[in-house]
Amino acid sequence: MKSMDENRKNYLKNYRKEHLKRVAVDFDFVTYSRLVTHSQDKGESVSGFIKRAVKDTILRESFADTEEMESYKRDAEAFREIRALILGTDHKGG
Repeated sequence: MKSMDENRKNYLKNYRKEHLKRVAVDFDFVTYSRLVTHSQDKGESVSGFIKRAVKDTILRESFADTEEMESYKRDAEAFREIRALILGTDHKGG
């Protein structure tokens, strides 16, 4: 009979095989260093940051030049203006 640890390992192995695709990405040392620093500054793992950046880019480029994207941009600008009023800051620069 398999132990729970062995069962868990097998479950995770099968899950990864069925649901995930591993991708290797090469970075030059300077870019990788900036990536690590940026990720740490944001409180994210490098992997988490890359995943978020890819999702954000796909979303942004999927809506590029569409009415929906223009609406999103207007909403985002309105949000920045309201936030600036609440915080007493200049929404264009900080």
